[in-house]
Formats: sequence, C-alpha cells, structure tokens
Amino acid sequence: FMLIKVFAPCFYARQDVRTPVRIGVIAMVANMVFNLILVWELKHVGLSLASTLAAFLNAGLLYHGLRKAGIFRLERHWIRLGILYLGANAVMVTVLLLVMPGTEWWLAQRALYKVATILGICALGAGTYFAALLVGGFRLREIRHH
Repeated sequence: FMLIKVFAPCFYARQDVRTPVRIGVIAMVANMVFNLILVWELKHVGLSLASTLAAFLNAGLLYHGLRKAGIFRLERHWIRLGILYLGANAVMVTVLLLVMPGTEWWLAQRALYKVATILGICALGAGTYFAALLVGGFRLREIRHH
C-alpha cells in the first residue's frame, strides 16, 4: 500500500490520471476474484490475503508503467535493501511464532496479563527486526544518502 502512495503521484505529476485509475480498477477486480478464491478455505485470513495480493498487483503494475516510461527504475542498492528488509521480517516472524501463546492461554488470562504479554511480544518483535537488520549489514546512512 505504501508503494502505491509513492508510485501513483508520479503519474499525477505528469498529468496522467487515467493510468493509475485504470490500474486501480484492475487491482479492485483482482481483489474481488482473490476474495472469492481465498475466503472459502482461509475465511477472514483469505480476505486479508486477497487485499494484500491486490495491493502487490497494483504497486507492481504502477512500477511497470513507470519503468516502461523511463521515469523510475529501482537501483541495485534498493533491491539489496529490500532483500535485507524481507530477511529481517522473516527472522522476526519466526521468533514471534515461537513465543506466541496459544488461544487457550489468551482465553484463560486476565486483561492485565494479556496487555503485558502483547507489549512484551511487540518489543521482542521490534528488537528482533532491528537486530536482524544490523546483523544483515544495515546502516542508517544507507537510506539517508539515497
């Protein structure tokens, strides 16, 4: 969704409103198709996944249009940084899945324990993510100069 907010204004700045609208309609139709395909097996998670897939499609088509017009091209640095972010996300998700209590625990606990656990899990997730970035070679100066 963030990439859509970055890519779409590039078209608007060039007085091209039709292309992002057309791509948005394609993504909306794809979202409905994904919903129908995924909701039966995955229930509410399928709806969320469908929206995510449609957003990826939207961003991908916008990027393709910008690249085709010679307006925007991802440089090697950004691709490496994206892979680093994906890796850090994978490490974070793995750690969070390992520490996440089961449904029975959540149903059995008082609100205060639930809140404290959620805060602890969020802190662990953030710490894991940033630690994985640093281990992967991320330095803040990399994004300041680009």
